[in-house]
Amino acid sequence: MRKLRKRASAIFLSDYETHPERYVAGEVPRLPFADREFDLTLVSYFLFAYQHRLDYEFHRESILQIMRVTRDEARIYPTVTFEAHPSEYVPILQSDPALNGFQFTEIKTDLEFLVSSNSFLRVRLKL
Repeated sequence: MRKLRKRASAIFLSDYETHPERYVAGEVPRLPFADREFDLTLVSYFLFAYQHRLDYEFHRESILQIMRVTRDEARIYPTVTFEAHPSEYVPILQSDPALNGFQFTEIKTDLEFLVSSNSFLRVRLKL
């Protein structure tokens, strides 16, 4: 795993140095992109993992913003905190009236970088 992380880091740094125009700084809950600009949006080790620092409202507003810029689906990994506890926000988000236009599905995965981090949350527009 350590080799894989080092390799991924080296690839990113090389690409970033060679093609800085490919990278746009932004932060949730306000993203600097047009509506539906991306087919797929990936969120890794941010939402849910930091629920002890980022409150529920931040998570809700971030998902609304992520879905604003997403045409098809967003995937949020992992669905656990850094302490390996399931995020208490996932079921609350699924029943939040502000998010009732979205379908939430927890998808199991073989990737388990952290203990118990073997699922991601897929978010799509309801049809």
